[in-house]
Amino acid sequence: EDHDSSYAESVASPAYWDLVDVIVVVSDSHKKVGSTEGHQSAYTSDLQQGRLAHVDERLKRCKEAVVNRDFTSFAEVVEEDSNLMHSVMMTSRPPLFYWQPESIAVMQEVNIWRQDGLQVCYTLDAGPNVHCICVRKDVNDVIDRLKNLSGIWDIRVAGAGSGAYIVESDDVNSQ
Repeated sequence: EDHDSSYAESVASPAYWDLVDVIVVVSDSHKKVGSTEGHQSAYTSDLQQGRLAHVDERLKRCKEAVVNRDFTSFAEVVEEDSNLMHSVMMTSRPPLFYWQPESIAVMQEVNIWRQDGLQVCYTLDAGPNVHCICVRKDVNDVIDRLKNLSGIWDIRVAGAGSGAYIVESDDVNSQ
């Protein structure tokens, strides 16, 4: 409900499933509408209540997919949740359109690549850049395929973090 009651816990250790985030930068421009304002406008969408009604079920499916290293189920729920969030933004008042043509092109290609056997899926936060989540063995193939697409500014790669941990206020101030 608030920062005092919020918490995070690891579903698995970072080494449990070697997933990699291949970040596709299609725009380096700042958003006209920031995430905070976008979150506030979500409740003006007729779709938001439906999205929230099933968030626990999607989270459960995602956790199960991670625990079982079931990439097919993982991809399904990750993409579903991303698409639902953007559907809410597009139907809020006023509507927010973060996707760009290049974002959609990457999303469409990722679905084709998965049909070709690559273990890759997409997600987007509140912006146009696409996160292609894949297993480590497919990273180079995903990057090579991305390089063949037009409109991509940059490709960045990030592995799993060290997991959830409590940050003491003194640690935050020293960084």
